[in-house]
Amino acid sequence: MNRPFVFAFDWVPDFARTYVRDFRMRWALEEAGIAYDTHLISVMDRPACLSDGHCRAACRFQSRSPRSGMKEKTA
Repeated sequence: MNRPFVFAFDWVPDFARTYVRDFRMRWALEEAGIAYDTHLISVMDRPACLSDGHCRAACRFQSRSPRSGMKEKTA
């Protein structure tokens, strides 16, 4: 089975910790008992990451939805 992954920033200010969009995605996966991988994006590297083809393709709706996708099974 493919394992979902979640894109998230590696740091957010204290006041925003429970309001960031990846929080909802992680909560739902944990409540459902689904194991997932996390891809942390450095706040300082954000522009480079978003210009990268892989990250941009995985994050189609960058400003509107949590960053998530399905990893291909490698073995």
